[in-house]
Amino acid sequence: MIIMTPREALKDAVDVRYARVSTRAQRKTLPTQLKDVADKAKSLGYTKKGTEFSEAASGTRTDRKQLTAAIKKAVQMKRKGKSVVFLVRDIQRFSRDSFDLGFLYKFYPSLDDSLWTNDIPIVALNDNLVLSTK
Repeated sequence: MIIMTPREALKDAVDVRYARVSTRAQRKTLPTQLKDVADKAKSLGYTKKGTEFSEAASGTRTDRKQLTAAIKKAVQMKRKGKSVVFLVRDIQRFSRDSFDLGFLYKFYPSLDDSLWTNDIPIVALNDNLVLSTK
């Protein structure tokens, strides 16, 4: 297993950014969440502007439209030969449930098109966490 820091994961990579809130009433905080991601990445020396996806959806749902679109975009970029990271402010923006986190990472939207199969790490910036590489 290779352990890396967020700074190392971001080096020479392009990114897909995903933000999520739980309710429609919280939608107005999505731009702030995305700004937090950009600011934290910048503090790590990363200056690229990633592709952004955001939505209001439960963190325990596995059928989120924007999450699906974000994963597909990351996989598309990887298949074009780019080094790609999937950026979130904190891991709970990706999923609140550890079982769902593993399912979403390894099998969503399908095994062939998942972040795991395509070796795309999730970088949770506020958690100082990189999940995972094959």
